[in-house]
Amino acid sequence: MIVRVVELKFEEEHLHLALEKLENIAPKVRSMEGCNFLEISSGLKDKATILTYSHWTGTEALNAYRNSETFITFWRDIKKHFSDPARAWSLDPHVRIP
Repeated sequence: MIVRVVELKFEEEHLHLALEKLENIAPKVRSMEGCNFLEISSGLKDKATILTYSHWTGTEALNAYRNSETFITFWRDIKKHFSDPARAWSLDPHVRIP
């Protein structure tokens, strides 16, 4: 399993539009083959910072999503509203603390 964390920072005036775009794409991402979980969160103090957490069955599933028309179109439309470049991490959750 891969956990993908993506940090998106938006211009305040575009935050409402960005959240709408994220809400619209979420069901499509969740239905992608290999996606087991997707959560979209905002900062408590900085609502313009959005983090997405997604769980994928593996690299192939994540890459299939990243190469899909769904992602390509979404990314093209949303990145113009960023206040800073997006940051992303792919994590291997092999360490579990009870």
